[in-house]
Amino acid sequence: RLHVAAGSDGELRAGGLDVGLAGTILAVGSRIDAETLTRARAMGVRGIVVAGLASKERRDFGASEARQRAALHRLPPFGVLILDGAVRRPLSSPLVRILSALAGREVAIVADPPALLFEAANLRLPTPPPDLIRIRAGAMAGREGRWLGLAGQRRFPGGIHLEAGSVRLADGSVVAVPLGDLERFV
Repeated sequence: RLHVAAGSDGELRAGGLDVGLAGTILAVGSRIDAETLTRARAMGVRGIVVAGLASKERRDFGASEARQRAALHRLPPFGVLILDGAVRRPLSSPLVRILSALAGREVAIVADPPALLFEAANLRLPTPPPDLIRIRAGAMAGREGRWLGLAGQRRFPGGIHLEAGSVRLADGSVVAVPLGDLERFV
């Protein structure tokens, strides 16, 4: 079953784990470190869904996994589903709403292709607004707003000219963002 362990921008630390989470798959908002992954596995957690996992943490956890496979006492399977790569940014609000809707339900992490599986026969998943935009890169990475339209070519730091879109952020400000840095949810 899925348990939301931290909000969209929250990190889960090893001290935040509880033995009552054994048998669950945890959804973590932002990032997690190798120590927390290792402790979660040792406590019986079956998997982690996380926004990002830094390269060093991935390497450290991989080494821990290799040592575990070489040991005589093996633990049950443990999956890690990384949704946004190695960068540190919060989960998008549509994903947080979907994971929250799945909380307490049976889910599984599969490796090929990497995915979170669930049965949604009687579940109505929340649909994001059609104009919701997320900024994926740059100084405003992780922020969300409403699509206002094309802004034409704009000059960005470094003297680069790129096609941009206008986005109204939650604080009401309107910014021009390179189209390649935007993500739309459909």
